[in-house]
Amino acid sequence: NVLTNIPVENIVSANNLMDGYNPSFDSDISGWTVASGTWSYDGSTGRTANGSARFTASGVQGEIASPTIPVTEGITYLLEIWISGSGITNVDGDIDLWVETYNGVSLDGQWWCRGWQDGWGSEYNSSGTFGWRRLYGQWKPGTGIDGIRLVVNIDSDITAGDIFIDDARVAVAAITPDMVGGLGHSIDD
Repeated sequence: NVLTNIPVENIVSANNLMDGYNPSFDSDISGWTVASGTWSYDGSTGRTANGSARFTASGVQGEIASPTIPVTEGITYLLEIWISGSGITNVDGDIDLWVETYNGVSLDGQWWCRGWQDGWGSEYNSSGTFGWRRLYGQWKPGTGIDGIRLVVNIDSDITAGDIFIDDARVAVAAITPDMVGGLGHSIDD
């Protein structure tokens, strides 16, 4: 069966559940919560268009979280965000993508998303300057989970430079009826 050979991260709904929650930082970082570190809006740097959130590293942990995105328990979601860096001095620190889960309004847990760009794990450990890299993972909310937040965490071992994040995405990671409507009929023809 050909479909079993397609990685699930390539079978996702075109709908970004982050739309309306400032996923691309087009004009500011509003809606996102800065938990630690120095974050600002950068209007001249972006992956697909100008605009990104910038973390200025100084040996202090950096963490920023998206707004809470409504999800449905039992459905698998693809979670992703893109990062790039300039002038990074890195002792041994990682840039990670986490998911925070919510049960109503209460924080239920914080989990590391596994998988990034080439399947190495959702961390990036580098010095110097690097182009846009995709951090991603899959998440299937359990019983009672009705919301998630994407969290980018930057270790304090990154002591200098700028890290940019852009183009956050949460999407259903499965074949849904809207993706295959009419496909059977097309194959029969």
